[in-house]
Amino acid sequence: MLFKDLGFTTSHTILVDVSRFGEGRAVAKKLEDAQIIVNAMQVPRDVTEKSPAPSGLRIGVQEMTRFGMREEEMDTIASFLQDVLMEKKELGKVSAEVASFRSKYQNVRYCFEDQST
Repeated sequence: MLFKDLGFTTSHTILVDVSRFGEGRAVAKKLEDAQIIVNAMQVPRDVTEKSPAPSGLRIGVQEMTRFGMREEEMDTIASFLQDVLMEKKELGKVSAEVASFRSKYQNVRYCFEDQST
């Protein structure tokens, strides 16, 4: 049962091919240095080409939704990824921005609960 009327989705997992930014584990480490935790993971091409290293990242959005984040916050998280990978912003600065952003989301919630508390 999906409970579409309550805003549930089939999956909150995103798989992104990051090969243009480097090998998946190295990209994950760089993001971790900016306080953004993701997992290196093979993308379908890695499997078919028998790649020795993952080219992708798994972004577990379900963890963020449990803290009350929704679409607007996902846009903010995407901008952090862009700052690190595309804009090559200084990691310490992004880390501070991520910590400030994350400080507003400390209590576990569920998407059907009142988000105003």
